[in-house]
Amino acid sequence: MPAAALTQAQLEQMLAARVFNLAKPPPPAEPVYTIKEVVVSTPGNLTVINAAVKTGKSAVIGAFLASAMKEDKRADTLGVESSNPKGLALIHLDTEQSIEDHWAGVERALKRAGRSDAPSWLGSFSLAGLSAATNQATLKYIVGKSAERFGGIHSILIDGVADLVTDVNNTAECDPFVASLHGLAIQYRCPIVNVIHFNPGTEKTRGHLGSQLERKAESNLTLVKKGDMTEVFSLKQRRRPIPRGSGPRFKYSQAAGMHVTDWEGEFTFTQLAAMTAEVEAAFEGKDGMRHKDLVFTVMTVTSKSDRTAERKIEDYRHAGLVEETDGIYRPAKPL
Repeated sequence: MPAAALTQAQLEQMLAARVFNLAKPPPPAEPVYTIKEVVVSTPGNLTVINAAVKTGKSAVIGAFLASAMKEDKRADTLGVESSNPKGLALIHLDTEQSIEDHWAGVERALKRAGRSDAPSWLGSFSLAGLSAATNQATLKYIVGKSAERFGGIHSILIDGVADLVTDVNNTAECDPFVASLHGLAIQYRCPIVNVIHFNPGTEKTRGHLGSQLERKAESNLTLVKKGDMTEVFSLKQRRRPIPRGSGPRFKYSQAAGMHVTDWEGEFTFTQLAAMTAEVEAAFEGKDGMRHKDLVFTVMTVTSKSDRTAERKIEDYRHAGLVEETDGIYRPAKPL
């Protein structure tokens, strides 16, 4: 509702809910999505994924989906980590691909997550070919109904946010739209992840819409492809950046039928040295451990959470530092 349309009573009520009060701190902003331990999406905020055409952006959105749905701890989610223990609604809107390609993309996300079924709280919709006004109305309708059914929203992923406006260069249209999108994230206390293309031949996000999203987003993720390899990095964000050269790298695998992490080029010499020291400390005096015991030990050694410890164990495995046989993890070579 435009500010001019608010009555004095409505304005006072709105301000009362937003005024700073030292005695009433807001609930802590728990990370919803991280990439290699860097927080990229928190409740009430926007995240932007910028990419040229054919760089693997749909694979990254699929990795976001898979990270929240995964049942297999070894699932390759291209460096993206999340969870959804409360079973809140996860909403995915695809405005660009055909119905067939949308279906195949979600099926790959389920495969990536190690699932044979889709959770009831996943709401993925193909909106290609619909008008901007219809897409906006559909988004609000789906969010409202899903929040009511599942008790809240985990996150909203919009693959093709430019299709929710009629003119990406129209300031009068794009600024209110981005404000309403941010308002939706705040209202439902969830992040909204938006995919938008670069202008052709540049690394400039498309139109005024892209510029306004960049300004309002907490994280701006960039996908750059060189040869058959795509890297994810982020320099424009409120929290810790993901410098170019240190982000996840992935490429398409014919054998897997989807994009996979480039494990060979994933770790720097410094990272390998640090991981080797962690493995040595974890296995000191032990020949092997079951997964739950190794998780606890890595948590103790690194002072990290259980989720981070699990991710670290997979990194150790992919780096060739540990191996697993019949549920027992051991150092891959004498330490």
